[in-house]
Amino acid sequence: MFLQVDSGPGMDRILIFSRSRAGDILNCSRIWYGDGTFDITPPFFYYQVFVIFGEKFGHVHPLLYALLPKEDSATYKYL
Repeated sequence: MFLQVDSGPGMDRILIFSRSRAGDILNCSRIWYGDGTFDITPPFFYYQVFVIFGEKFGHVHPLLYALLPKEDSATYKYL
């Protein structure tokens, strides 16, 4: 798992982690799934961990993990 995107310093900072092949798998996936959780976020830094899943070989796999600063449409659009 590697840091792929860092939107930069500030209160609206977004960090996205994935493996290098995640984009290839998502491009081949007919359906993407997303799910967010609030219970496992690092304290004082992020509001939500959001995971994007894709289908490959008949199974659903977690491919991207994003640390999000808040829960609003602008944040999800950036993601």
